[in-house]
Amino acid sequence: MSGSDTRPNIVLGYTQTVTPPPAGQTGGSGTVETKRTIGFYNSGGTIITIKFNDFKDAAKKINK
Repeated sequence: MSGSDTRPNIVLGYTQTVTPPPAGQTGGSGTVETKRTIGFYNSGGTIITIKFNDFKDAAKKINK
């Protein structure tokens, strides 16, 4: 991507994992796990996502 490109190069977001209640259980609800993610656009215009905490840990190592 060039410096004059108006598309975002980084995107912050969330991913959710839904786990249904155990089989045979009446009532109740499943659990939803929400995790922060960060995505980067590569030169081909596709997005690659990683866990936000992995990004944060890498940034801390770089800035030491």
